[in-house]
Amino acid sequence: MKILGIDPGSRATGYGLVRDGNSCPEVLSCGVISADPAKPLPERLLEIYTELIGIIRSCSPDSLAVENSFYGLNVKSLTVMAQVRGVILLAGASCGISIAEYSPREVKMSVVGSGSASKDQVRSMVIATTSCKQEIESLDAADGIAVALCHLGRKAVPVNE
Repeated sequence: MKILGIDPGSRATGYGLVRDGNSCPEVLSCGVISADPAKPLPERLLEIYTELIGIIRSCSPDSLAVENSFYGLNVKSLTVMAQVRGVILLAGASCGISIAEYSPREVKMSVVGSGSASKDQVRSMVIATTSCKQEIESLDAADGIAVALCHLGRKAVPVNE
């Protein structure tokens, strides 16, 4: 089973493709979809959508796992994050793959064992618990992998709204 995990961001959307391996999960690819912050939001959303559609089509995941928005953000940031998540959900639905969502706390708990773990702790545990053939330099990419790992280890919560 291949899971594409997504950590939404309006400037940097991290992703990680993970396959359930024999002894440990295998990271097949990871990276960041970078949207030009100088562009208006609708153009950044289109960049994210277009690149994500390409990633989904090229790697053919069985499921898409997406991190929910963090509710402690200010209202403007939360609105932008909701729009980014909407584009991500649309991309997954357009490609006909199942979609699940997880809270940031749930992702951190499943990977690190603490819901208040730092991004560096998440990256360290992703590296320690997977078979990864590439270096994971980006914290956003590590978060995308963590979302995929969370989906592998937990019962999926389908997006119904």
